[in-house]
Amino acid sequence: MDFNNINIRIERVYSAVNARFDKDIKKRISLQKIETTDFVEVKMSINETSEADTINKVMTIIENLAKLKDHIKNEISRKNGDNQIIENEIDQSNELQILIDLYNFDKHGYPLRRERSNKSPQIINIKSVLQQSLQAGTKSNSYVGFSMDMNGQIQTHGNGEHHVTIVADIVDKKGDHLYSIDEFIDKILFQWEKIIEEHKCI
Repeated sequence: MDFNNINIRIERVYSAVNARFDKDIKKRISLQKIETTDFVEVKMSINETSEADTINKVMTIIENLAKLKDHIKNEISRKNGDNQIIENEIDQSNELQILIDLYNFDKHGYPLRRERSNKSPQIINIKSVLQQSLQAGTKSNSYVGFSMDMNGQIQTHGNGEHHVTIVADIVDKKGDHLYSIDEFIDKILFQWEKIIEEHKCI
Protein backbone atom coordinates (compact mmCIF):
# COMPACT_ATOMS: atom_id res chain seq x y z
CA MET A 1 0.00 0.00 0.00
CA ASP A 2 1.20 3.49 -0.85
CA PHE A 3 1.12 5.31 2.51
CA ASN A 4 1.88 8.62 0.76
CA ASN A 5 -1.11 8.46 -1.59
CA ILE A 6 -3.41 11.31 -0.52
CA ASN A 7 -6.33 9.87 -2.51
CA ILE A 8 -6.14 6.57 -0.64
CA ARG A 9 -5.95 8.47 2.64
CA ILE A 10 -9.11 10.42 1.78
CA GLU A 11 -10.91 7.18 0.85
CA ARG A 12 -9.95 5.74 4.24
CA VAL A 13 -11.33 8.84 5.97
CA TYR A 14 -14.71 8.42 4.27
CA SER A 15 -14.71 4.69 4.99
CA ALA A 16 -14.23 5.40 8.70
CA VAL A 17 -16.88 8.15 8.68
CA ASN A 18 -19.46 5.92 6.97
CA ALA A 19 -18.80 3.01 9.33
CA ARG A 20 -21.02 4.70 11.92
CA PHE A 21 -24.07 3.75 9.81
CA ASP A 22 -25.41 0.19 9.67
CA LYS A 23 -28.30 -0.43 7.26
CA ASP A 24 -28.75 -4.05 8.30
CA ILE A 25 -31.38 -3.25 10.91
CA LYS A 26 -32.72 -6.82 10.85
CA LYS A 27 -29.39 -7.81 12.39
CA ARG A 28 -29.11 -4.84 14.75
CA ILE A 29 -32.72 -4.48 15.99
CA SER A 30 -34.55 -6.95 18.23
CA LEU A 31 -38.30 -6.79 18.84
CA GLN A 32 -39.83 -8.70 21.72
CA LYS A 33 -43.59 -9.29 21.80
CA ILE A 34 -45.12 -9.53 25.28
CA GLU A 35 -48.74 -10.69 25.38
CA THR A 36 -51.05 -10.42 28.36
CA THR A 37 -54.80 -10.81 28.73
CA ASP A 38 -55.21 -7.03 28.36
CA PHE A 39 -52.68 -5.94 25.73
CA VAL A 40 -49.79 -6.82 23.44
CA GLU A 41 -46.58 -4.91 24.09
CA VAL A 42 -43.61 -4.78 21.73
CA LYS A 43 -40.21 -3.84 23.13
CA MET A 44 -37.42 -2.76 20.80
CA SER A 45 -33.71 -2.99 21.57
CA ILE A 46 -30.53 -2.35 19.59
CA ASN A 47 -28.06 -5.22 19.59
CA GLU A 48 -24.67 -3.89 20.64
CA THR A 49 -21.37 -5.73 20.51
CA SER A 50 -19.98 -3.66 23.39
CA GLU A 51 -19.71 -0.07 24.57
CA ALA A 52 -15.99 -0.17 23.79
CA ASP A 53 -16.70 -1.09 20.15
CA THR A 54 -19.07 1.87 19.77
CA ILE A 55 -16.53 4.26 21.32
CA ASN A 56 -13.78 2.84 19.10
CA LYS A 57 -15.82 3.58 15.98
CA VAL A 58 -16.16 7.23 17.02
CA MET A 59 -12.48 7.56 17.89
CA THR A 60 -11.46 5.87 14.62
CA ILE A 61 -13.35 8.63 12.81
CA ILE A 62 -11.60 11.31 14.88
CA GLU A 63 -8.21 9.65 14.28
CA ASN A 64 -8.64 9.43 10.51
CA LEU A 65 -9.86 13.02 10.26
CA ALA A 66 -6.98 14.32 12.40
CA LYS A 67 -4.25 12.34 10.62
CA LEU A 68 -5.29 13.97 7.38
CA LYS A 69 -3.46 17.08 8.62
CA ASP A 70 0.01 15.51 8.28
CA HIS A 71 -0.79 13.95 4.91
CA ILE A 72 -1.91 17.30 3.53
CA LYS A 73 1.25 18.93 4.90
CA ASN A 74 3.40 16.21 3.30
CA GLU A 75 1.65 16.69 -0.03
CA ILE A 76 2.32 20.44 0.07
CA SER A 77 5.98 19.80 0.93
CA ARG A 78 6.33 17.39 -1.99
CA LYS A 79 5.20 20.23 -4.24
CA ASN A 80 7.78 22.54 -2.68
CA GLY A 81 5.17 24.55 -0.81
CA ASP A 82 5.21 25.87 2.76
CA ASN A 83 3.31 23.33 4.83
CA GLN A 84 3.11 25.74 7.79
CA ILE A 85 0.11 27.20 6.02
CA ILE A 86 -1.91 24.18 7.24
CA GLU A 87 -1.08 24.97 10.86
CA ASN A 88 -2.25 28.52 10.14
CA GLU A 89 -5.51 27.14 8.72
CA ILE A 90 -6.03 25.13 11.91
CA ASP A 91 -5.37 28.19 14.06
CA GLN A 92 -8.21 29.98 12.26
CA SER A 93 -10.74 27.16 12.69
CA ASN A 94 -12.49 26.27 15.96
CA GLU A 95 -13.55 22.91 14.55
CA LEU A 96 -10.07 21.88 13.37
CA GLN A 97 -8.55 22.95 16.69
CA ILE A 98 -11.11 20.84 18.58
CA LEU A 99 -10.43 17.90 16.23
CA ILE A 100 -6.70 18.00 16.95
CA ASP A 101 -7.35 18.27 20.70
CA LEU A 102 -9.73 15.28 20.69
CA TYR A 103 -7.19 13.20 18.79
CA ASN A 104 -4.37 14.18 21.15
CA PHE A 105 -6.50 13.51 24.24
CA ASP A 106 -7.11 9.99 22.96
CA LYS A 107 -3.43 9.52 22.11
CA HIS A 108 -1.77 11.13 25.16
CA GLY A 109 -4.45 11.30 27.83
CA TYR A 110 -6.25 14.16 29.54
CA PRO A 111 -5.30 16.95 30.11
CA LEU A 112 -2.77 18.04 27.52
CA ARG A 113 0.18 20.28 28.26
CA ARG A 114 -0.85 22.42 25.30
CA GLU A 115 -4.26 22.59 23.68
CA ARG A 116 -5.12 24.10 20.32
CA SER A 117 -8.71 25.07 21.17
CA ASN A 118 -8.43 25.97 24.89
CA LYS A 119 -11.85 24.31 25.29
CA SER A 120 -10.77 20.90 26.66
CA PRO A 121 -13.38 19.21 24.42
CA GLN A 122 -14.83 15.84 25.29
CA ILE A 123 -17.15 13.40 23.54
CA ILE A 124 -20.11 12.27 25.63
CA ASN A 125 -23.46 10.47 25.22
CA ILE A 126 -22.04 7.99 22.71
CA LYS A 127 -24.76 5.49 21.76
CA SER A 128 -26.42 3.71 18.86
CA VAL A 129 -29.90 4.75 17.76
CA LEU A 130 -32.38 3.76 15.06
CA GLN A 131 -32.86 6.44 12.41
CA GLN A 132 -35.49 6.50 9.70
CA SER A 133 -35.47 9.12 6.97
CA LEU A 134 -37.38 9.81 3.78
CA GLN A 135 -35.45 9.93 0.54
CA ALA A 136 -35.06 13.34 -1.04
CA GLY A 137 -37.80 14.19 -3.54
CA THR A 138 -40.41 11.79 -2.16
CA LYS A 139 -44.08 12.79 -2.12
CA SER A 140 -45.61 14.54 0.86
CA ASN A 141 -47.72 11.48 1.71
CA SER A 142 -44.71 9.16 1.76
CA TYR A 143 -43.67 7.42 4.94
CA VAL A 144 -41.00 5.20 6.41
CA GLY A 145 -41.40 2.60 9.14
CA PHE A 146 -40.98 -0.99 10.20
CA SER A 147 -43.06 -3.71 11.83
CA MET A 148 -42.83 -7.20 13.24
CA ASP A 149 -44.60 -10.09 11.51
CA MET A 150 -46.27 -13.04 13.24
CA ASN A 151 -42.95 -14.90 13.32
CA GLY A 152 -41.16 -12.07 15.10
CA GLN A 153 -39.25 -11.00 11.96
CA ILE A 154 -38.67 -7.30 11.23
CA GLN A 155 -40.20 -5.93 8.03
CA THR A 156 -39.31 -2.47 6.66
CA HIS A 157 -41.83 -0.26 4.87
CA GLY A 158 -42.05 3.02 3.00
CA ASN A 159 -39.93 5.15 0.70
CA GLY A 160 -37.05 5.95 2.99
CA GLU A 161 -33.98 4.52 4.66
CA HIS A 162 -33.60 2.68 7.93
CA HIS A 163 -30.28 2.40 9.69
CA VAL A 164 -28.67 2.17 13.07
CA THR A 165 -26.22 5.00 13.57
CA ILE A 166 -23.87 6.19 16.28
CA VAL A 167 -24.70 9.53 17.87
CA ALA A 168 -22.73 11.58 20.38
CA ASP A 169 -22.22 15.12 21.65
CA ILE A 170 -19.07 17.22 21.86
CA VAL A 171 -18.90 19.50 24.90
CA ASP A 172 -16.37 21.95 26.32
CA LYS A 173 -14.68 21.81 29.73
CA LYS A 174 -17.76 23.35 31.36
CA GLY A 175 -20.02 20.70 29.83
CA ASP A 176 -21.60 23.19 27.42
CA HIS A 177 -22.71 21.68 24.12
CA LEU A 178 -20.54 22.49 21.11
CA TYR A 179 -21.61 20.08 18.36
CA SER A 180 -23.41 16.85 17.67
CA ILE A 181 -20.97 14.30 16.23
CA ASP A 182 -22.76 14.41 12.84
CA GLU A 183 -22.57 18.21 12.68
CA PHE A 184 -18.92 18.14 13.71
CA ILE A 185 -17.93 15.53 11.10
CA ASP A 186 -19.71 17.48 8.34
CA LYS A 187 -17.92 20.70 9.28
CA ILE A 188 -14.51 18.99 9.42
CA LEU A 189 -14.98 17.28 6.06
CA PHE A 190 -16.06 20.55 4.47
CA GLN A 191 -13.00 22.38 5.82
CA TRP A 192 -10.48 19.70 4.85
CA GLU A 193 -11.97 19.44 1.36
CA LYS A 194 -11.76 23.23 0.96
CA ILE A 195 -8.12 23.23 2.14
CA ILE A 196 -7.20 20.35 -0.17
CA GLU A 197 -8.77 22.16 -3.14
CA GLU A 198 -7.26 25.57 -2.34
CA HIS A 199 -3.76 24.17 -1.96
CA LYS A 200 -4.06 21.78 -4.94
CA CYS A 201 -3.20 18.67 -2.94
CA ILE A 202 -4.95 16.36 -5.43
